[in-house]
Amino acid sequence: MDKNTIIGLVIIVLILVGYSWMNRETQEEYDARIALEEEQARIKDSIDNAIQYESADNTENQGDSIAEITTPIGAMSSGTSVATNSNAFSDSNIYSIVSTKFPMIDPKSDSIWFKQKYDSVAHSIQLTQESLQQFGIFAPSGIDSKNEHFTIENDKIKLKIASRGAQIVEAHIKNYKSYQDYMNDSTETVNSIQLFDEDSTTQNIVLRERQPDTRLLPQEYNTADLNFVGSEIEENSIRLRASTNDPDKYLEFHYYLDTGYVLNYDVNFVGLDQHITESTLDWEMKGLSTEKLVTQERTICGIFYKCQGDSRDYMGETGSDAEDEFSTDLEWIAFKHNYFSSMIFMDGGFDKKGAELEVVVDPSSKKYTKQYIAHVNISKQLNSHTTVPLKMYFGPNDFEQLSALNMEAEGIINLGPSIFRAVNKWFIIPIFELLQGTGLSYGLIIVLMTLIIKLVILPLTYKNYKSSAKMRILKPEIAKINEKYPNKEDAMKKQQETMSLYRKSGASPMAGCIPMLIQMPILFAAFRFFPSSLELRQQSFLWAEDLSAYDAIITWDAYVPFLSDIYGNHVSLFTLLMCVSTIFYTRMSSSQMQPNQPGMPNMKVIMYLMPVMLFFFFNKFASGLTLYYFCGNIMNMGLMWAVKKYFIDEKKLETQMAEKSKKPQKQSKFQQRLAEMSKQQQAKQRARR
Repeated sequence: MDKNTIIGLVIIVLILVGYSWMNRETQEEYDARIALEEEQARIKDSIDNAIQYESADNTENQGDSIAEITTPIGAMSSGTSVATNSNAFSDSNIYSIVSTKFPMIDPKSDSIWFKQKYDSVAHSIQLTQESLQQFGIFAPSGIDSKNEHFTIENDKIKLKIASRGAQIVEAHIKNYKSYQDYMNDSTETVNSIQLFDEDSTTQNIVLRERQPDTRLLPQEYNTADLNFVGSEIEENSIRLRASTNDPDKYLEFHYYLDTGYVLNYDVNFVGLDQHITESTLDWEMKGLSTEKLVTQERTICGIFYKCQGDSRDYMGETGSDAEDEFSTDLEWIAFKHNYFSSMIFMDGGFDKKGAELEVVVDPSSKKYTKQYIAHVNISKQLNSHTTVPLKMYFGPNDFEQLSALNMEAEGIINLGPSIFRAVNKWFIIPIFELLQGTGLSYGLIIVLMTLIIKLVILPLTYKNYKSSAKMRILKPEIAKINEKYPNKEDAMKKQQETMSLYRKSGASPMAGCIPMLIQMPILFAAFRFFPSSLELRQQSFLWAEDLSAYDAIITWDAYVPFLSDIYGNHVSLFTLLMCVSTIFYTRMSSSQMQPNQPGMPNMKVIMYLMPVMLFFFFNKFASGLTLYYFCGNIMNMGLMWAVKKYFIDEKKLETQMAEKSKKPQKQSKFQQRLAEMSKQQQAKQRARR
């Protein structure tokens, strides 16, 4: 072999190697080819399955089976065939399939029968292709079928689950009733309360399928559109599976109940690690109204949530609201239905990225309270078998039950901010729970609790009354000072002389305010406690059939503009009694008030206006709350009378004040500064003259 021949062979080899290298298949192209081959295989298998039913028909029943298949697509007698994807299957392809699958049919002699088979196969192909486009790998589970319902339950809750989407469509809490069922006394037929219904809830997981070409956006599939098949169905558990053409690849929801109100909800991704890249849970719900007045119920409903490392937060109690920015991952999310909650949580929490919460209010709805919307990311790094362990709580807003979850879920019970919540937690609730053990009716418990609270704060009350008595004794002296300095330019002299009188007599205008300010947190804490107290729900007392709702003694149906919106179409007796007793208490206490300073607002007028405002404001509130305030007013009047009659001798007190005023009083630094300022002010006034 000469030199030229060797060189020629080497060049040929290099050309072949270079050509092969330049035209090699990239990894992306390889993945795309494999995906295309798998899709073509799925199409072929789906068509074979669709036609299998036709092939299995015997000759006696062929006419009936054809009618069943062709009925859904309609208008077969018109002679127009169903359109198909011409890129995948031409008319000749379909003709060949029918001829192969049904060799007993002669296209010429049995043209009508052949035409029916042709249209049936074409329709099957079209449905298969549409299913593949919409559901991808889950196309076998996307074929429309009957929506079945399954029920799982334990001694606390009962859940209804639909095969379409494998979603919970009803949640019932046992041993509780709606207000309507309670008033209808339906003990025999109804012994549970329903939180939401199938028409108002969607529980969907958005699956994003991996694309061979990373430049393309992921294809999204919704589990709410898939048909799941139930298996291992027991009283308290069920598995629901969405299949693919590969039996080793499927999506499974496993619901199972233990004891209590918590549902275990496992989402199993089996063999989908090469297909699914991301998954998002979308949960939307409209809460059913379960209480007496839906408009009042809405003021307590909302979304509560807790970010990891933070205290619980809430939104939507006062109206529509939305939130999509969170400091850390979300530990749990709760849809609060006044006295009950639907909550979801998972180990490790929900990624804050992409999380969205929203509350929507429809004021015209009488059936639903609010619409709750939550979008959260539940993605995990998938392997051949990955489980996303979710948990859901469907239960009462009971402090003990929520505390048992060990994630500060008791914060769902809104006892007020900071100091008010502390007063409820460490003062009011312990007294309430102590009295619960007596077995008395809850109305009597409220009365006794009011009495105990009044006795506990009696020292403050006594100090307040004593200060008021001192101010009443000094009233004539203060009036003389006001007459002595009627002009505005003498205001500093008048103030200085008034403070000197207070100092000499040992009285202080602020001494009566401080005890009242200390009692204010208790009043506001009670305002939060009673409307949130599950124990008062559907408990009667005297004429009030439900202490968690208003007690109407007069009602009317006619809509009165402004009045019906602000006040309501009823009169609450406990609210009326509370306002009347407030007027009497105001009258008793106003006799002890010091005279108004010139230029100051008339405090007596303001105090008498308050009961009128409360009459409108509290008319829709829980009767347990207005009962507490009414009892508080009665006890305040009784204590005021007893203290004035038996504990405070005004003549003796006046003598003590007179003796004290004779003693030399040492001025405090503040009083010294005030006196110096007064002298400077007087000097300026003399200079102007």
